[in-house]
Amino acid sequence: NNVTLVGDVLLASAFISYIGPFTKKYRTELITNKMVPFLRTAANGESIPMSETANPVKILTTEAEIAEWNSHKLPDDSVSVGNGCIG
Repeated sequence: NNVTLVGDVLLASAFISYIGPFTKKYRTELITNKMVPFLRTAANGESIPMSETANPVKILTTEAEIAEWNSHKLPDDSVSVGNGCIG
């Protein structure tokens, strides 16, 4: 979606740049309580348009790609899938 592309890409970029070394709990906290709220007010208090349910993993990959990773023995937990997106 062209309207939400900028915000979605900013969130995905932040995810790739900063999320790698953290646990699932802290990744969720960063995305939910820091990254998304920041982007919602980053443009001089205005929201940067982004998907309502912004999810960096859904921005960076597809279900088919995740299934392929799983067929190559990547575990299907959220941290492993997130790491697959980063790598």
